[in-house]
Amino acid sequence: MKKANWICGGLFAALGAAASPAVAQDTPGLLEADRDAPQWYVGLNGTWADYDVGNFDEEWGGKLFGGYQHNRWLGFQLGYAYLGKYEANGGDVEVDGFELAALGHYPITPNTSVFGKVGAFAWDTTVDGAGVPVSDDSGTDATLGLGAEYSITEQVGVRLEVERFMDVGDEDIDAVSLGVVTRF
Repeated sequence: MKKANWICGGLFAALGAAASPAVAQDTPGLLEADRDAPQWYVGLNGTWADYDVGNFDEEWGGKLFGGYQHNRWLGFQLGYAYLGKYEANGGDVEVDGFELAALGHYPITPNTSVFGKVGAFAWDTTVDGAGVPVSDDSGTDATLGLGAEYSITEQVGVRLEVERFMDVGDEDIDAVSLGVVTRF
C-alpha cells in the first residue's frame, strides 16, 4: 500500500505539472460565471483499507461525506468513514469515525481537478471476542489525503482518493476510495 501511495502521488504531481500550462482557471464542472461561487456537496465512496496488522492486509468499507467548496481552490469537508472489520488476536476489530478536513484544489481542466486534504479523524475501535465486546478505544488523530475529481456534469462527479488515517489504535491505516459527488 505504501508503494501505491507513492505511485499515486507521483502520478498526480506529474499530471499537474504536465497540465499546468493548459489550466483555464475553471472550477471542475462549473460554468465560467459560477467558477468562484461557493457550493455545497455530498458524496459516497467505497473504501479499501490496508491495516498491515498480523496476518490481516485489507478490508472493505465506505465513506459518507459532505462539504462546502468556498471557491475553486479551497473547500471544507465533514464525513463518516467505516474502515471495516478484521480479525486480530482471536477477536474482531471494527474501525469507524468522523473526519473534518480542509481541501486544497487545483483545477487541471474544466472537468478535472486534483486535491490535497489535511484534517482530523475522531476514530473508534471496537474489539469483540467470540461476539462479546471485549474493549473499546477511541481518539482523535490526523488524516492526510490526495485525490482527483472528474465532473461528469455540472452537478455530478466521480472522485478517487488515497488517504492515511494516522495512529488509529496505534496503527496507521492507508485507504483508497472511489465514489460519486453531487453538488448543489
